[in-house]
Formats: sequence, structure tokens, C-alpha cells
Amino acid sequence: MQTPTHIAPATSAETQPRGGDGVLAGAASPSVSVIVVTYNNERQIAACLASLRADPATAGGIVVLDNASADGTVALVEQSFPDVRLIRSQANLGFGRACNEAAAQCSGDYVLFINPDTELQGDGVTKLLAFAEGRPEGGIYGGRTITQAGEAGMESCFAPPSVWGAFCFGTGLSTAFPRTRVDPESMGRWNRDSVREVGVVTGLLMLVRRDLWEQLGGFDDDFFMYAEDVDLSIRAAQLGYRPCITPDAVVVHEGNGSAPSTGAGRVLLLTGRATFMRKRWSPLRRTAGISLLALGVALRAAAGADGWRDAWGKRAQWMRGYPPAAAAPAASAPSAPSAPSAPAPVVARSLPSVLPARSRLRAALIRAVRRPLYRGDNVTCPCCGGHFARLVTHREVPNVRCPRCGSMERHRLLWLYLQQRTDLHTKRYRVLHMAPEVSIQRLLRRLPNVDYVGADLESSLADVHCDIQALPFEDGRFDVVICNHVLEHIPDDRRAMSELARVLAPGGWAVLMCPVARDRATTLSDPSVRTPQDAMRVYGQEDHVRLYGADYRERLEEAGFEVSIDRFLDELAPEVVDRYRLRRSDDLFEDDDVYIGRVGGPA
Repeated sequence: MQTPTHIAPATSAETQPRGGDGVLAGAASPSVSVIVVTYNNERQIAACLASLRADPATAGGIVVLDNASADGTVALVEQSFPDVRLIRSQANLGFGRACNEAAAQCSGDYVLFINPDTELQGDGVTKLLAFAEGRPEGGIYGGRTITQAGEAGMESCFAPPSVWGAFCFGTGLSTAFPRTRVDPESMGRWNRDSVREVGVVTGLLMLVRRDLWEQLGGFDDDFFMYAEDVDLSIRAAQLGYRPCITPDAVVVHEGNGSAPSTGAGRVLLLTGRATFMRKRWSPLRRTAGISLLALGVALRAAAGADGWRDAWGKRAQWMRGYPPAAAAPAASAPSAPSAPSAPAPVVARSLPSVLPARSRLRAALIRAVRRPLYRGDNVTCPCCGGHFARLVTHREVPNVRCPRCGSMERHRLLWLYLQQRTDLHTKRYRVLHMAPEVSIQRLLRRLPNVDYVGADLESSLADVHCDIQALPFEDGRFDVVICNHVLEHIPDDRRAMSELARVLAPGGWAVLMCPVARDRATTLSDPSVRTPQDAMRVYGQEDHVRLYGADYRERLEEAGFEVSIDRFLDELAPEVVDRYRLRRSDDLFEDDDVYIGRVGGPA
């Protein structure tokens, strides 16, 4: 686990007035960028901005990003707060993406996010900054909320989501016995009146160190509203930081400032939770968590609780989670629009449904039951770390598939390659995984430095359902593409290769493994092959549409890749190859060659 380091205080030159870019002007370090995201907050924004402006730490350093409000929010800010920098979005970006847009235009040592339906008490920002400077290991900091009646609020922080918490919600225990052990996320009867490390600091009042914000890449753009703060806090904790709050920074919170109605607000909240579970939890935890969310909503809807019937009626919407930012409709920026990317179809997010989730659960139970039959120490799986006497027979070939995680030779080889030949485990990467294999997907999702997207035409493991021949992502969206044994199934593989090169950022790299015939100079694609039986006879597998030869590299280069072939397996000791079962002695293909395609960086 990485140990967070302290950022050096800014020099006096760094804390001089900065021309209204949202950074503290004319005050001692540390500097702070204060960001308020608004959406139809005309009634509340004046009190919020007035309270912020009264704090000496924020004078001249407040940024408001308006999410295309239909009321008088923009006019009020322009007329009453001319010293506040106003960014007008032509579309509703949601909370997380709007925060990212505003933060990208600021340069303070800290970034402070505060809701427009809050009112700062006293010098709350000054106190929060002082607290942060004294606890650099915190990384993310929050305060205390009170209601308009002066009562303690609970919404400034929470415990991290868990299956136990989802169970308590699903069975109604957390509602029947609030702020007790069966309401774990509320953190009991603690009134936020003492300094404490917490699992989640909410975006209602959140101060983030600039170096950590940039290391994490800000809020995950896939969250439209709700749970982006949960995701950020947990990713920070995975890097070794310890988010915490201080009772000295206090805001009055009205609540429901941007939710269009009770039912709609709950749908947004549930969608955020489902998105977090789908992105960050393992398949079994994700299935259990979303099922328990649905059960909890059903119980409350049956009881006639306010807003829950609407949420239950829209369960098909929120159980899928938010669509990924690349597949969501693009928002118009205030500046001139850029040239469009290559045309691609509009693709809705299509994540695992209940039936495939149950199928995966059954498969996991089958593996658990049969695992003792393979107990031993002759074979080790590098993907799951399991030790076995032998592996499971696959397609009548013995000793192929891992009894625990289901990995095959190419999966184990790929994971070893990523571990030993790349910096995927340490560097911040945006990864596209085509036709995700469950054994590799599980490992990639666990890496805190990886922003992961799995894509496939139909697979229930995919985050995005799409055609590889027309990917719904903008140019240069990803730093790494993993496409393992896919292209031999694609009708127009040249178009698919070009699409993979298009979505890869300059300087990015792709792992493009495919079965390649050892004795062929050119690729075989016979239009007379029409049946699975013919495909098996000609190509070696019933669902292949071609048999690649030595020109596979040339085809990739014609699509825009700079290709290198890494014969990684040949460099491993024979006993290692045998221990991990990385090669079949009777294999017809060169599955052991790793093809790496790179996209050239800017000149």
C-alpha cells in the first residue's frame, strides 16, 4: 500500500492574486479552489455564496459551474456576485463531471466542493484548511452539518458500503432501527462532534488535496449524481490515505436542493449505488448487493413509503447503473465544439441482468464443490493463486482450465505478462477490456489505479454492450486496450483493428493476442465456410471466421498500430511454464506470442 506524502506549503509567490481562476487571492498558503455546482438553485445560492465570501480563506476564489439551470440561478450569480467566477454549461453534466470540469480550470493547493443548499458557519473553510494542514495523511477532509433548526446532521460522512449494510437495507432493519448496529453506514449515534477517520467524506462539504485529486483523476465521470464521493474516498483509502472530518467546520444544510422530486431523487441515489457496486465490487458481491437493494426498495414500496413506489417502478433503470460517460450523450461545452470523432452508434449501457448473475453464481458454486477433487500442489494458477493436483479438462483436452477461477493458458500467460512486463499495477491507466474474461476482469477491477471498462456485444460481464467494429467511445479515450482472442471471431477484423487504434490515446498500448497458425504466411478466410462444422475443419474452432497467418502483424500495422511481438513465454524457465500450465504440447497455434500494438505519441 502506498504511503501518502505531504505536499510542501506554497511559497509566497504562489499565493499572490491569480486573476480570478478560483484560487485564493492575496492570502497566505495554503491556497484553495472553492467549487459550487448549481442546478436550479436560485432560492439557495445567494446564502451559500454570501457565507463563503465572508470567510477570509475564500475571498476572490469561488467558482460556480451551472448545469444549465432553467431558473434564475445564473442571472442571480452574475448580478449579485460579480467577483465569483461563473462557468455556464449548456447541458446538465451531473455533479461529478461538473466538479471535474471546474477543478480542471483551477490551480489551488486544495480543492473544496460545497453544495449550493448549504450555508457556511463562521470561518469554516479557514478551519478546514488548518485541519488538513495538520493531517496530511487524511487526503480528503469533511466537516459537520446541522439542520436549519440547529440539530445535528448525519450527512457529512458515512461508513463505506458493505454487503452487511446492503443486507440491513434489504431487510428493512436499517429503517426500523436507525443509527444502531443494523444501520452500519450511518456510523451509529456519533453526532460528528469529534475528529474521526471515516470511510466516506461526502461531496456536500469535501476538501481534497490537489496532488491526491490529480492522482485519482478526480471524480469518476461515470457517476452522474450520488456515490461519486463514495468512490473517490474509497479509491483514496486504497492508496493509503485516511479520510477524516473535523467538527470545527460547520455548515447548515437544507437538503434536497437539486433533486426534482422525492421519487426522482431516490432513483438517482439508487442508480449511483448500483453503479458503485458494478464498478468496484466482485461479481458475487455485486449480485448480492444489487439484489438486496431491489429487495429493500420492494419492501418500502409495498409499505407505501413516500417515493419508493416510483423507485420500484423504475428498477429496470437504476439496477443497470449509469451509462459510462463515453456512451452517454455528450454535453455541449461553453467553448467552440471540437471536431466529432469517427461515427459510432448510440449504445445504451447494458450490464449483467439478474439471470446471468444467477448463472455466474451457479458456476461459482460448482467450482467450489469440485475444487476438493483437484486438491494438490502440482499446478499453480497465477490468476487466483490456487494450487491443484491437475486442472479441469476443456474441449476434451486435459489439464486446461483452473478449477477455482476458470483461467486457461492464454489467460494465465496474459496476467503474467501484465505483471512482469508492464507498469499496469502502478501507473494510472484507463483500460478498455474487449470480451472480458472473468479471471482477468476480476484482477483488473481490483487495481485502484485502473479505470476499467469491459465491452462486448452480448456478454453479461461487459460494462458496455457494443460492436467492436463501431466502438461508442471518443478518439483517444483509453491508455490501454486488452483484446485477447477476439479478432478471429469478427467479420470485418480490419475495421475492428482500426477502431481499437482510434480509441487508444497517443502513447498508449494494446495487447492483441490471437491464435496464429505456425505454418501459414497469409491469413485464411474462406467465404465458402458457412457452418460450424466447416469452421472447425478449416479454422480449428467452430466459431472462428478466419485463420491468421504471419501477416497478422501487417494487418495490425495497416490499422494504425506500431507492432512488436514479445516471445515472453520463451524466456520463462521450463519448470515455470509447466507449473503454470502455460502451453499445450499439441496446440496448433502460436498462442504464446504476445502482440503489442502502440499508437504513436504527439510529434
